[in-house]
Amino acid sequence: MKVENKSFWAVLFLGIVLLTLQLENITLRAVDAPIYASMGKELLAKTLIDWAQITWRGGVGFYDNPHFTPWLIAVSFKLFGVSAFAAALPIVIISIFSIIAIFFLGREIVNERFAILCMLALILCPQFLKDGRNPMLEPAIMFFTTISIYFGIKSLSEKNVPYALLGGFSTAFAFLSKGPMSFLSFGVIPAFFMILNLIDKNSKFKCSLKDFIKYFSLFILSFILLLAIVDLWHYLVFHQSFLKLYYQERLTKTLGFQGTTTYRMNMNHFYYINLLLKKYWPWIPLCIISPIFFFRKNKTEFRPALILGLLITFGYLIPFSFITFKASWYINIMHVCLALLSAVTLYQIKHNNLIEQKLPLIILSISIVILFLSSTYPTIFLNKRPFHQFLIQVSRTIKPPIVKGSLCSTIITDPWPFEFLNRFYLGQSPSNCNDGKTYDYRLIDFSKTKISNEEIIIFANHPYALLKTN
Repeated sequence: MKVENKSFWAVLFLGIVLLTLQLENITLRAVDAPIYASMGKELLAKTLIDWAQITWRGGVGFYDNPHFTPWLIAVSFKLFGVSAFAAALPIVIISIFSIIAIFFLGREIVNERFAILCMLALILCPQFLKDGRNPMLEPAIMFFTTISIYFGIKSLSEKNVPYALLGGFSTAFAFLSKGPMSFLSFGVIPAFFMILNLIDKNSKFKCSLKDFIKYFSLFILSFILLLAIVDLWHYLVFHQSFLKLYYQERLTKTLGFQGTTTYRMNMNHFYYINLLLKKYWPWIPLCIISPIFFFRKNKTEFRPALILGLLITFGYLIPFSFITFKASWYINIMHVCLALLSAVTLYQIKHNNLIEQKLPLIILSISIVILFLSSTYPTIFLNKRPFHQFLIQVSRTIKPPIVKGSLCSTIITDPWPFEFLNRFYLGQSPSNCNDGKTYDYRLIDFSKTKISNEEIIIFANHPYALLKTN
């Protein structure tokens, strides 16, 4: 085994350790995580042919986003049972594959040592570790966009048909993960080859116009083919085009072509730049100075990484800064360009023999310490969420169907995840107890609500309780 391979396995092991710490105790803490978990749960009640349509809120067709993540979560539920752990597990696996994908991309455009530094930059970014443990859509699009760019570059530089087809299929899966964000590959790959062919006549990424048209056409056609199959599946079962419904339901609103009364509008065009400067540490400074290192030392071998990193950065930031609906998790793919640009800087400032001699031992030592602390003092790594834990305990203690009858709640919290947390764990979303109606069950906070004489406690864990009316 090569010394670089030892470093690869050591870094990958550290990534697996960090992404799986206390995974069995994870809660659905991300804002949309309960939604996709409840969608996966609804898929379990359907035959496989009906998986062409994602539903929520008890069977209502969902066309705000495509299928892939709910499919993964449903498969995980089939294998491991319905739980927050099973909802998060496929996303964690995808995040681990993203670490591997950034290695292959970094090795393709520079070398293996650079690729290992890309892996390190990725797994040591706290935001990546946070996003990579939540059952959200963005980790999947990050993975598939990364490998679509990798396969696209390989297909054009090596004139390889299978790579072109794999690149197109990967882009289609990226679309099925999060929609038009996947189109980044269609812009980045041609721009990457065009720029390198213009400024570097000796670049290994050479491609004639004829070859480019041939292989990139295969790339696009395989993308269209896979999406057409999924859309045809939906049309044959539900007699409507998924892509048409998706465009009408979500895209026109997100892009600002229709009224956005149900969406949070954000016209701050510097929102994502401010977000990167606040949350993507410690690598943002290294990204910013990477062009300075490149031009000062004239390291031409890093030119492809610098160009690709900047293309992904501006390819995402410019269009996303002008859409009307913004959210912090939308730019998850930025982890890829941050890893590429950070590695350019890290390669210049590292000790010459660090990777060859010391890195595997250092990383394995750190991994062992983290595993020891996690097993011995698990509370260090737990993010306590009392209401989430209460619902988990209810679902484990009282077997489904948990609530037979009407349900209301006096607990005040964020209404968006609250609805779907209750749907996931209790089977339905509670109404407001202050609406004057009579309900069979109540969710209460002991510190703010009293129990009436007509109610009995079904389950309690201070300060929350599930009550039943006699």
